[in-house]
Amino acid sequence: MAMSLRLTMSRQKLLKPKASIHSFCSFRIETEIGHDHIVGLDEVGRGPLAGPVVAAAVCFSKAWRDKEDPSLDRITDSKCVRERDRKALSEWIQKNALWTEVVVVDSEEVDRRNILRASLWAFLQCLEEAVKKRRSIDYVLVDGDKEVPGCRIPQRAIIGGDLVSKSIAAASIVAKVYRDNLMENYASEYPQYSFEKHKGYGTKDHWRALEEFGPCAIHRKSFLGRYFRMSQGRAGEERAVRFLKDQGFKILERNWRSKSGELDIVAHRARELHFVEVRFQSKPDLESAFPRSKQKKFVDAAKSYLLKNNGSHGLSTHYDFLAVGPEQIDAHFDVFRF
Repeated sequence: MAMSLRLTMSRQKLLKPKASIHSFCSFRIETEIGHDHIVGLDEVGRGPLAGPVVAAAVCFSKAWRDKEDPSLDRITDSKCVRERDRKALSEWIQKNALWTEVVVVDSEEVDRRNILRASLWAFLQCLEEAVKKRRSIDYVLVDGDKEVPGCRIPQRAIIGGDLVSKSIAAASIVAKVYRDNLMENYASEYPQYSFEKHKGYGTKDHWRALEEFGPCAIHRKSFLGRYFRMSQGRAGEERAVRFLKDQGFKILERNWRSKSGELDIVAHRARELHFVEVRFQSKPDLESAFPRSKQKKFVDAAKSYLLKNNGSHGLSTHYDFLAVGPEQIDAHFDVFRF
């Protein structure tokens, strides 16, 4: 009997309908504020490595806010709406809202201002453009935890605003569709990056393209620290290879990987087999440049290499560290043996 009860309760939980994400998004906040012309502000594109930030402002009339309409019901945070539905909703919003405004801030401006300031500046530009066109604004709702600097209109910042305010959610949909269209156009101009798939976000495919082709004109240089570190590492490794060849080494492997870790260089000279770690830096002592915990991982990777290649075939095995500085290479040969 007890088991039957548990099964019944479990089944009830499964059958209990979940509240739709759309049901939390409404005009309740706008109704509480009470003004006629309330503007929702949201942006899309803070996180990507490439492309612009796009901000949108949407103002519904008070009459529309009081209506019941299937399209209004579907408006919520753009991330919760399927792509094909977003496009249809964006068209509906622009047709039925009192007015909409879109501002694009390119990657150079993002680099110059930083992403937060660029986003807030885009919001201000939306409002200023609306004022220039003599559009009425009584109150502004902003998605996020920051109000718009320089805005003289009463405003409120709402964390997660695109999930609770229809005005903000509508702005998120308009901005998202507009930016996605821009990135699809950029995809035809820069086909090697597949912008039409990831819209400039840092997916594995995007990072692989960056590694192969380098950044293009729409990449945000301030977002590419990882790429520039990789580039530095590759440049340092090339210098290390030339250095070792000058010392009479034959390079057997580069960037050899196993479950135990990675070996930057495996080299051979006379009766010696050398495993070489390369760092693009110059430090006064080995321990600070390459801590013992990481030394152990490197040794484990070297052991994996030996196992996979049937041992050292009588060669003495050595562990080396090369610190590649801007002007010289600090070589630590035979740091220890195993």
